[in-house]
Amino acid sequence: MEAVKKKDIFVIENESGKEVFDTYKKDCKTGVIDFTSSLVILPNSPVSYKRYKDTKAEIAFSQLKRWISSEAFEQVFILGGLDIFDKDLVFEWIFDHKSKTGFPNLIISGKKIPAFWSDLGAKILK
Repeated sequence: MEAVKKKDIFVIENESGKEVFDTYKKDCKTGVIDFTSSLVILPNSPVSYKRYKDTKAEIAFSQLKRWISSEAFEQVFILGGLDIFDKDLVFEWIFDHKSKTGFPNLIISGKKIPAFWSDLGAKILK
């Protein structure tokens, strides 16, 4: 029988993407979707890294869905995107896919925490 990967969502009220990444990064396959300018991932790093501007939240969410569906990552960071994603854009998709095998841990940070994250069962950290 194959082991089931842990599937948690952590939401962190923090503006520094670098601080969140440095604090919560584990030694595993990691993806980063970054809306901040505080994190720099060097080329040839084992971390898959995508940076977006605020106006590209929908494109970034499409990237996140691909990463989750591919089962390629054990954890995915969304840095600074907490306030950007629209509830309707995120809620249904994550809620419908949260129980599937291979869903990575999501670590999401931003300036303030929208209430709907707790409805998704996110662990709220400050």
